[in-house]
Amino acid sequence: MTKLRWHAGQRAELAQLLVDAKLLSSAAVGAATLYHFQTGEDEIVALSTGQDNVVLVSLQSPTAPARRRIDKDVT
Repeated sequence: MTKLRWHAGQRAELAQLLVDAKLLSSAAVGAATLYHFQTGEDEIVALSTGQDNVVLVSLQSPTAPARRRIDKDVT
């Protein structure tokens, strides 16, 4: 299962996304606005509240499975 990563940001970060990323859709719900962005291969959902706060949510990049190195027995 793919995990989500999120962080709280400021309105300036949302403004930068509006310049740099492709806006796929947006919707206003009360005083909040929900944005759906595409940045290269990644998709980001941003929730802007009525104040200066923004929550940014994206999919966490899949990590390669941890591998161990097993030394050969040289006896």
